[in-house]
Amino acid sequence: MTDEQIKEITKNLTEDQIKQLLKMLTEKDLNTLKEKLEKSVNNNFIIPLRKANKQNIKLLYKNNDIRRETTNLLNQSLISIKNIHYLISKKSLVDANTLLRSCFENIVMAMMIYFDDETYNEFKILGLKDEEREYTNLSKLRNGLKKKLKTISPEMFSEMNNRTIGHLLKEFYDKLCLYTHSTLVVNAMIEVGINNDEDLFISINKVNVYFLEILVYACLKYLSKNEEMSIDITYILFGMFLMLSRIDKDKYSDEYMKRYNDLLHPDINGEYFKKNTQDIIEIQKMAKEVNQAIEDNPVAIINLLTELLKEF
Repeated sequence: MTDEQIKEITKNLTEDQIKQLLKMLTEKDLNTLKEKLEKSVNNNFIIPLRKANKQNIKLLYKNNDIRRETTNLLNQSLISIKNIHYLISKKSLVDANTLLRSCFENIVMAMMIYFDDETYNEFKILGLKDEEREYTNLSKLRNGLKKKLKTISPEMFSEMNNRTIGHLLKEFYDKLCLYTHSTLVVNAMIEVGINNDEDLFISINKVNVYFLEILVYACLKYLSKNEEMSIDITYILFGMFLMLSRIDKDKYSDEYMKRYNDLLHPDINGEYFKKNTQDIIEIQKMAKEVNQAIEDNPVAIINLLTELLKEF
């Protein structure tokens, strides 16, 4: 359809009617481009990421300079990540988060026993009580890793200061702990499953597991010194766009979220959740912004995706 034909059709329509018409005219093209972009993300990010992790873990097993315990813990992390993806696909979100926590702990410990001899020596002692741990308590381990991430992967962490990295790691771990223990969050997630409302939480879980998969990739690449296989970080952003564009912004209204927030007893836990629900709020906000941009500017979005696919 030419521009002249579109002008003729739309001259007597309201602005909202024109938007609806453009949406209908472009929806098929937009979905086609999203499918192409998804294939591009898969071919240029996910497949190379997993191929690199598989190759680099093999290289570590051949490297006698790397402690075997470090290699084994990172290998277990790869096994856990595969299982987490499976659990998410089955909507088993509590178990997925429990395994996410274990996987994160293994990655942190693997790298810190590599970097620090005192941590390694304490790691070898079985049966230590929490109060006896000087180097292997999670807080100290996370603090140690935050100082090493810029060395491990400058391309991913060089623009973040240590305070931001430390906050990211702490918040990530604290959220996972809520699913590991018998908390109100576990209770709420069962209700989410009963009502078939897992969509938003599945998206959050996918973000979390890909974060760990990328973190393992960075660690393995650093330890193996293998520069042959690298991923383009741009495709991570493409993947985030696709995930956000598929979240139903109308479904996850404040009223919708309130039905689950009420299960967390906000009258008792108000201060806690005011501080600790920002991740869900941010994903909701980003999803709304992405979807609103698509609705307001469907032609512009199509042109942008077309150019991106050409460029990459």
